[in-house]
Amino acid sequence: MNASVWDRSCAGILAVSRQPDASPPRPPVAGLDQLNPLVKQMRASGLAVQLEVHGQRPTVPGAVDLAAYRIVQESLTNVLRHAGQAAAMVRVALEPDAITLEIIDDGCGIHGRRDDAVYRHSRSGHGISGMRERVAALGGTLETGPREGGGFRVLASLPAGEFTSGTVAPTATRSRSVSG
Repeated sequence: MNASVWDRSCAGILAVSRQPDASPPRPPVAGLDQLNPLVKQMRASGLAVQLEVHGQRPTVPGAVDLAAYRIVQESLTNVLRHAGQAAAMVRVALEPDAITLEIIDDGCGIHGRRDDAVYRHSRSGHGISGMRERVAALGGTLETGPREGGGFRVLASLPAGEFTSGTVAPTATRSRSVSG
């Protein structure tokens, strides 16, 4: 490559790199820091929801941070879709070695009746199975199911430390009826 070709190449690279970035700013990456905006959005959609966060936020891998957000997001979306006129509570417990998420509602559930036996054992839909996959990939635990007296509960525990993807057996998660 001769000097004039090199000079033109460098000049072209510099010209492109000096142009202002025309792309719009990216929204923040979904994670625990975005739970307040998510709750605000759900309230704007008509869901009565409260958020409680306890503990100091540990430094977590991005996959854990994203999974925690997505579990809360999917749980609240399920309340909107399936629980009728319901209120929801999101509790987040931040520990140095784990993040525990509990999302409960007082709604009527998937089939419209609080005591529906079919509802109690229902595992239909992709939202809960997606949560199971996320939690299993990170080595956490997941419990889902109707609550005694009505409503639904999602309880997830995610490790706050490093993990090795793909090494967790499918039995790391479970889905069962819970009361609470």
